[in-house]
Amino acid sequence: MTRFALADHGQDLSFQPNPLWSTARLELRRPRADDVVDVFAYASDPVVTRFTDWPAVSDLHQVAEVIAGWQRDWDSGAEFTWVVTMRQIDRTIGSVSCSLTGADVTFGYVLNRAHWGNGYATELSSALVKRLLAEPGVQLIRATCDEENVASRRVLEKVGLNYRGRAPRDISRPQISQLPRPACLYERLRIE
Repeated sequence: MTRFALADHGQDLSFQPNPLWSTARLELRRPRADDVVDVFAYASDPVVTRFTDWPAVSDLHQVAEVIAGWQRDWDSGAEFTWVVTMRQIDRTIGSVSCSLTGADVTFGYVLNRAHWGNGYATELSSALVKRLLAEPGVQLIRATCDEENVASRRVLEKVGLNYRGRAPRDISRPQISQLPRPACLYERLRIE
C-alpha cells in the first residue's frame, strides 16, 4: 500500500488506487506495454496535444518510454495513470492521471480526438473526483487547463470543480510556446 504524509493533519493517508475501475461506458486500467500504438495515436496528434504540458511524441519508442515511466511512477506512488478504454473493447482511447501532495490531489486527462464530443472526459473526470472524495485524507482536488481550452474548462466545471482564477504563468504548452502561458486553476475542497 502506498502511504502519503498529510502535511496539514500530521497523519498518513493510506491510498491504494484501484488498478482497474469503470464508469457507465468506460474502463480504466493500469497501462501495459502493448498500449504503445493506441497511446501513440493521440500523443502524436498536434490537435490533441495543443494544450498539453508535454510535447507531442514522434515515434513508438518515445511512447514505450512514457508507458514505462507511468508504471514506475505508479509503483513508487509518485503518480497514478490509468489508460481509458471503451467497456468491452480493450483499446486505449486516452489516459487520466493523478498525483498527491500531502492532502491535495492534482489530476489531468487526455483523449484521442476521435472520441471527443461524447462526454467521456466528463464521465471519467466525474468518476475520478467522486473516488478521490471518498478517500478520507483527501482535502483538495485540483486541475489546471490552458486559458484558451474552453472544452476542458467546461468539463472541470461540470464535475464540480470551482474556478479559482488564473494560475501563475508556470505551465508551458510546448506545441504553442516554450514560454509559460496563462492557465485556469480549478479546485474543489472537501467541505464544498
